Amino acid sequence: MVIPLHWYKKAKELFAYGFTQSEYDHCLFYLTKGTDRLIVLLYVDGIITAHRRGTSLRSDRAEHFSSKFSWTDSGTDLQEFVSIRLRQTPGVVRLDSERYITELASEIFPGG
Repeated sequence: MVIPLHWYKKAKELFAYGFTQSEYDHCLFYLTKGTDRLIVLLYVDGIITAHRRGTSLRSDRAEHFSSKFSWTDSGTDLQEFVSIRLRQTPGVVRLDSERYITELASEIFPGG
């Protein structure tokens, strides 16, 4: 667990620049300025950001993240993360865990 702990400590250093850690999920951080909010979720070696379209918080922080981490920006095209499918429509994000459950069942009950 040395690598995940190291990653988490590095991320916490990065988010010290105005981000608040959620009291409910310690891998969730958020930054609020006025009516804009940027949400960042850490998972093992991945980062997901969520924000309203057009917010300057995302582009401001993307520049800062790029100086610390190598990352790929999926923009609004994120369709799957850790075997959870995401479907977005205006005002709604739906999460579908069918693939995750199927993969988990295959591991627990190999061969059916």
